Amino acid sequence: MEIILHLDIKKISTDYSDALKEYIKRISPFAKVKVSTYKNINKLTVASTSKILLIEAGENTLTSPQLADFIEKISLDGLSVLEIIIPNPDNIKQIKDTLSSQCFNYDILNISSFSMSVEMTATVATEQIYRAYTILNNIKYHK
Repeated sequence: MEIILHLDIKKISTDYSDALKEYIKRISPFAKVKVSTYKNINKLTVASTSKILLIEAGENTLTSPQLADFIEKISLDGLSVLEIIIPNPDNIKQIKDTLSSQCFNYDILNISSFSMSVEMTATVATEQIYRAYTILNNIKYHK
């Protein structure tokens, strides 16, 4: 599977970049992860054959086992690309409108009930993706 993270940020700071690289390295045996940053998220393009997830703050947060089930279902449905959009909280409505106007179906993923920076959200999301793959592959997460 290929996972593309679309981040609504011009540049990732070094601290977060290092954390993202570490989780991407851990995910690499299971999936290829690509990170794209945007000065203007409105220039975002997604493939019509991809599964699209939009991350926003919300109460209905997904547990690690639920995310693992979601990823497994995507694979079983024959989809090979998962595109995850992590917008600045101020741009969520605009992204939703853009996706809807282009007739893209997307799911919303809540990984926290509070708003976080794009960088923190990306880091938490990659950690959760790694955790999901450890569950799917019966790998002990904590060493």
